[in-house]
Amino acid sequence: MFGRRSHVFNNALGLDIGTASVVMCTLDKGVIVDEPSVAVVKGEGQDREPIIYGTQAKMMLGRTPVGLTMVSPLANGVIADFDLTCSMVKKYMQQSNMVGTFSRPTVAVGVPAGSTEVDKNAVIDVALQAGAKEVIVVSNSIAAALGNDLPVKEPTGTMIVSIGAGICEVASISLGGIAYCDTINIAGNYFDEIITTMLRMDKQFAIGSVTAEEVKINIGTALAGDKELLMDVKGRDLLTGLPGAMSLSSREVQKALDEPIMRIVELIHNALEATPTELIRDIMDNGIILDGGAAQLRGLAARLVQELKIPFHVSENPFHSVAIGLARVLEMSNGKLTIPVEIERIGK
Repeated sequence: MFGRRSHVFNNALGLDIGTASVVMCTLDKGVIVDEPSVAVVKGEGQDREPIIYGTQAKMMLGRTPVGLTMVSPLANGVIADFDLTCSMVKKYMQQSNMVGTFSRPTVAVGVPAGSTEVDKNAVIDVALQAGAKEVIVVSNSIAAALGNDLPVKEPTGTMIVSIGAGICEVASISLGGIAYCDTINIAGNYFDEIITTMLRMDKQFAIGSVTAEEVKINIGTALAGDKELLMDVKGRDLLTGLPGAMSLSSREVQKALDEPIMRIVELIHNALEATPTELIRDIMDNGIILDGGAAQLRGLAARLVQELKIPFHVSENPFHSVAIGLARVLEMSNGKLTIPVEIERIGK
């Protein structure tokens, strides 16, 4: 049941289980875990066994030998492989020393807007099976707003756009609740796929997902007028089938990314239309926060300003703000929850 709660939280942990990474944060130590949401497994079916998680596993992306498989247990912000997600999160919690024989933390977890009860229960069960004593469920948008020090508990309208690896989520917030929220499956991973597809279709040149991400980070841009950058890319020439290399420009990448950028523009436009007028006044004064790893795409904030005629500001800590916000939900002050936000409490 959603509502305002007063509760003393000991041994509290903010847990952000994202498509790209798992981030854990405590108020006293800050971010204590930041690991990729990937694992290398051997075997198949019931005999499948994870052998490597996180950073070590990601280093093997595209390089796994026969008999081993790289698996991303989350897709588009939700859990796609429950058992593997459980084992991965449990491993990270044990590494952080948050779970022990006499230690079981209260865990705040984030869920995307519009999550089904099945998706939400999966996240709760993961946290409980990983060793949580109690689970507090919070909207990712609320958590991101708290992590960015937005005035969530005030009667002031704020808007945050979170662009992670799997989804883009936009929310207008006031008085600890969400006035409007929506998501699309257009985010960092989709950007990588678009770059890969563009090279395959236009250049008859194939690259892997790691190279596509490097292209996005190094020369990717959302703004047509940006200074042109060049990058030498190695892959396979599809005409000859042999290894090859080519020079790629930021202008070419920008043209490829224009379609997903405009879909994000449309998402935000619809959110602004659906947000109550009085909150819009505040949002125009304060601007909109861009959060999430993909929000760092070069020129994105400037492009959104061009399209929507409203200020945009990139988060100072886009990768960790959700986990930080989740930890702040559990903040103690005289035994009471100091931030009145919508939460759901599960466990003892």
